[in-house]
Amino acid sequence: VHNHFLRHNHRRGKFARTLCEECAGSIACLGSLFFSVDKFGQFVSENLFRFIEFCTLPGIHRIDFFNRQESEHTNALQNIGILHFNARRYAEALPYFERALKVRSDILPTGDDSCMNTMGWISYCHLYMQDYDAAEKALELSDELYQVVKDKETYAGILHNRASIYHLRGRYEEALAAYSEAVDIYERYQHVRMAKNSYITVLNGMGKTYAAIGEFAKAQEAYSKVEEFRIMEYGENSLESAVLYNNRGTAYLRTGDYREAEIYLLKAYDIMIDNDRCHYHEQSAICTNLSMLYTTMRQYDKALTYVLKSNEIAEKQMKYGRQHIMTLAEVGHAYHNLKEYIKSMDFYFESMENNPQQD
Repeated sequence: VHNHFLRHNHRRGKFARTLCEECAGSIACLGSLFFSVDKFGQFVSENLFRFIEFCTLPGIHRIDFFNRQESEHTNALQNIGILHFNARRYAEALPYFERALKVRSDILPTGDDSCMNTMGWISYCHLYMQDYDAAEKALELSDELYQVVKDKETYAGILHNRASIYHLRGRYEEALAAYSEAVDIYERYQHVRMAKNSYITVLNGMGKTYAAIGEFAKAQEAYSKVEEFRIMEYGENSLESAVLYNNRGTAYLRTGDYREAEIYLLKAYDIMIDNDRCHYHEQSAICTNLSMLYTTMRQYDKALTYVLKSNEIAEKQMKYGRQHIMTLAEVGHAYHNLKEYIKSMDFYFESMENNPQQD
C-alpha cells in the first residue's frame, strides 16, 4: 500500500494525495484490529504504523490530514493513539489522544460522547504512566462532560478508571464506591458484548479491592462471577482467564487456603509465563505469588525456582529498575531460607548497591 500510494502521489499529485488521506484513517482502524490478534497481527500493525508515519513526514509527499478539521481524521488520530497504547507506548499515545480531543472539541457539539471517550483514553495513559494527579484531572473533565451527555455506559468506564486510581493510591473505600456505581450501570447493559466485557473488568477490580482490605469472602464472590463470564467468553485456557486465576489464588493465599491457592496460581502460571500478550508485570507477579506460597508452606526449593524466574523477567525488562531491585532482595531471602548464606548476601548487596533510594 505504501509503495502504491507513493508512486501515485508522484504521478498524479493532488488526486492521489486525497486518496491517501482517505486511506490513512481506515488503515489506522485496521491496525488497531490487527494488533490484538497475535504475533502476525502485531507485525502487520507495526507496518501500518510505518505507512501512517510516512503520511505525516514533511516534504514533497506530505499528507496534511492532521490539519483537516474533519471527524474521520480525529478517528484516525485516536486509532493511532490506540495502536501506541496497545503496544504499551503510553507516552507516545498521549499526544495523539490530546490532539484528537482538541479537534473534536472544536468541531463537535458541546458534550459529544466521543469527547468523553477520548478523555477516558487520556486518563488511561496517565494511569499507566503512574501520573495519578493528571489521570484524576482528566477524569474530572470527563465528569463535567457527563453532566451534558448523560451517557451512562460511557460514564461507567470513567468510574472504572477512577476506581483504579483510588485503588492504586490506597483509597479503597472510594474505589469500592466507584466500582459499585459502575457495576450498577453495567448490569443494565449485559446484553451488549462490549458492556459485558467492561462489566467483567469492573468486577475483577472490585474483587482485588475487597482482597486488599481483607474482605476475602466478598472478593471471592466477585471473582466467581468473573470466572463464569470469562470461561464462557474466552475459554478456560485464555490469558483473560489466567489473570483471574492469579487473583483468586492470591486471595486464597491470604486466607491460608494453600491447596486452593496452589491450584489457581499454577493454572495462571502455565498460561501466562510464555504468552507474548501477557504484560511482564503480570508474569513477574504470578512468579512472586508462587514464591510467596511455597515460602509460607516452607517448600523453599520451589520458592527459589519461581523467585529466580521473577528476577529474570524483571532484569530483562529493565536491569536495576525498581522491580528488578525488589526481586534481587527476594532472591536473597530465598537463598537465606535454604541456608545458602553466601549467595544470599551476594543478592542482598547487589540490591542495596543499585537502589537509588539507598543511603
